[in-house]
Amino acid sequence: MLQHQFGRTATMAAVFTLGIAAHAYGQQPRMMLGPPNEVPDRFSTRYNIQYNDGGFSDPHPNNIKKSTRYLAYNGVPQNIVGKFSTFAHTMTANPDWFGDTIDTAWERRRTDFIGCGGAWAQTAVNTSPSSLHITVQPTIWQFSPGNWAAGQTNNISGQHYIKAVNVYVSGVTSNPATADTVDFASMVEWEIGNALADAAGYHPANPSHEVGSQSPCAVVK
Repeated sequence: MLQHQFGRTATMAAVFTLGIAAHAYGQQPRMMLGPPNEVPDRFSTRYNIQYNDGGFSDPHPNNIKKSTRYLAYNGVPQNIVGKFSTFAHTMTANPDWFGDTIDTAWERRRTDFIGCGGAWAQTAVNTSPSSLHITVQPTIWQFSPGNWAAGQTNNISGQHYIKAVNVYVSGVTSNPATADTVDFASMVEWEIGNALADAAGYHPANPSHEVGSQSPCAVVK
């Protein structure tokens, strides 16, 4: 993710942002899989984490085809077009994909925190997955002028509300030659790491010091 020059800043718990200038968008960023549908919340199979996938776990062949053509037309490299297509088809082909991906992200982050021992491990053991609520977003969003987010975590009364984009391609209109994908699996793992760090009382003053999907072992609280 870092190679795309993503910046990060904090609001409440943490925000992961795409460093894209506001003038790069003459209109709202493209919803690569189309708009969300109103669907009820679901719970992941293994850890019972509450989430809402916006209906993006249903097949979206026409929207994927249109977005693939859009990327190619705008000069995005073929390998990135293919990467987007693979992500999009994978997440829309399995009704449990988002839930399973959330479970995997939780397990990976929790294991890393426990492996560090001390307060990090204690937090991972004491934090219930039921404290998370995750919403799949149709595209990136502007949370402050010039700052576009692909993932965000807010702590509201001890509950961590996470938003993460389904799949997006950055740089299409500004520099298509260097465009790359942003995907839900990477974003939700990053934000779950931020949620656990926040639960441990770690609130980085510098956005570059977020825990995210990195090991918390080297972080000094």
